[in-house]
Amino acid sequence: RQLLKALILFVMNHRSPEQRNLAGVTQVLQENDVEAEEKGTDSPLDTLFLDLPMSDSARRAYELGFKKAKGEMKASIIESLLATISKFVDEEVADFTSFSDFDLKEIGNTKVVLYVIIPVMDNTYESFINLFFSQLFDELYKLAADHHAKLPHQVDFILDEFVNLGKFPKYEEFLATCRGYGIGVTTICQTLTQLQALYGKDKAESILGNHAVKICLNAANDVTAKYFSDLLGKSTVKVETGSESTSHSKEESHSKSDSYSYTSRSLMTPDEIMRMPEDRSLLIFSNARPVKATKAFQFKLFPGADHLVNLSQNEYQGQPEASQETNFHQRVEKWEAKLKETAQKEAANEMSQKEEEQQQDNLDSDLERVSIKDSQTEEPEDDNLLG
Repeated sequence: RQLLKALILFVMNHRSPEQRNLAGVTQVLQENDVEAEEKGTDSPLDTLFLDLPMSDSARRAYELGFKKAKGEMKASIIESLLATISKFVDEEVADFTSFSDFDLKEIGNTKVVLYVIIPVMDNTYESFINLFFSQLFDELYKLAADHHAKLPHQVDFILDEFVNLGKFPKYEEFLATCRGYGIGVTTICQTLTQLQALYGKDKAESILGNHAVKICLNAANDVTAKYFSDLLGKSTVKVETGSESTSHSKEESHSKSDSYSYTSRSLMTPDEIMRMPEDRSLLIFSNARPVKATKAFQFKLFPGADHLVNLSQNEYQGQPEASQETNFHQRVEKWEAKLKETAQKEAANEMSQKEEEQQQDNLDSDLERVSIKDSQTEEPEDDNLLG
């Protein structure tokens, strides 16, 4: 994590906007070897960071992190990092993660519907979907913090096939606090066992407990059916019992007695829940009595599909928002201005150095001329004294 942090800080501060992405991070690793050519010398990656100013955040993260690792630990760190970012080597992945089409905070600033379409049988990009939602949760909290802990527009997440989104590290904490910020979440799973397999039994119960309304459209297995049966609770029922006797003697007699008792039973047993008709559902509230409801089918409410929009997933071509393109071009202009300013400073320093060297050469020349002149004006020795 420290090495990845240092690399991200480096590309954010010292690379052009086109390279400020994880593809740019992989490029830095590819261009700079982590092993020194000779023992006792710095590696190319070391030199890249150590040439930065001491106060640079990227150098600090590198020097106080990965630079301290030695031997096998360093090799283990590199292997772990490469396994984490290996997907960004793919050209398609590098392309669609190179630029943000829209600002995540716009989800809470404007009225918009966002569809996140996940391939049914392909989980190759599951980690990207998980990362997208994790960052979206964080950005919405930041936006709410700027508006007195409330989003300008309420956001409702309908997370169908929730387990296919991957595991969110603190999903139960998010559920416990999101409602106060104006965020509603509908978590949809096929079975309770799917949720338990992904998050563990305890966390799965915590996630379920943070939902004020629970809806059972159908119970696909007995674990799910038992869970909803327990939520429904028990009811007191009147049980009628009786006895009947007949005598077959010469004078036939017949007697019958009825009695009643009260006992408790589940409002609906797991078996009854699993055998519910397809048009029935259960609604369970945290502070109200449960409801057995009739499902509302879309194709019955809206017969005829002429007015509906049919989306072709493979033909969809996204267009970045104008504001994002403007921001990107501004970053490019800022980067180019920074490069120009740096080049001018280097040119000025080079010119100043040349002037100093010229002045030093002139001074040396003057001193040399003065030395020659002094040597010419010296009086010769009196040879006659030697005679």
